[in-house]
Amino acid sequence: SATDDRIAAKSGYDTVTIWDATSGAVVRKVSIPGNVHSPIFSSDGTRLAVSSAGTRGQLLDSANGSLIADLGAVEEKTNAMTFSDDGSRLTVIGQGSTGTLWDSKSGKKLLAFDAKDSAALIRMSPNADRLLVQSFDLKTSLWDGSSGREIKALGSMDRIESTMFSSSN
Repeated sequence: SATDDRIAAKSGYDTVTIWDATSGAVVRKVSIPGNVHSPIFSSDGTRLAVSSAGTRGQLLDSANGSLIADLGAVEEKTNAMTFSDDGSRLTVIGQGSTGTLWDSKSGKKLLAFDAKDSAALIRMSPNADRLLVQSFDLKTSLWDGSSGREIKALGSMDRIESTMFSSSN
């Protein structure tokens, strides 16, 4: 983790192990059905997101490994789950190109793109105030990450490969 107090690793087909980085003691082993993908920590090290092939994602408390939220089905691709820079939000690309925005502290779902093919890509500004969402059919829109309202439909564009928000969003 960013705070160097926890280590998390895929430690078997369906297992993630969390260790105390100071003592080396196992904090918890978490079993998730299916082939586990790489776990990711929030920037403050307090949260851990894990998913497995063809099943569900989980948001965990990295201090003790307890479940904060079931994230639903997660797409099997790189960057399907991403924490905001400040660690307060988590985006998840679900199977069928659906998407969600989560409050990573409370585990509350803040915004959902539930329709099939509605969220092939979600990118957050550093503090998650703004979301850039591109659907499977390449329609792109800008969303308010706090209110969950669409700010502007940006129209169709080529598949977005990289994004950058200015420091003032």
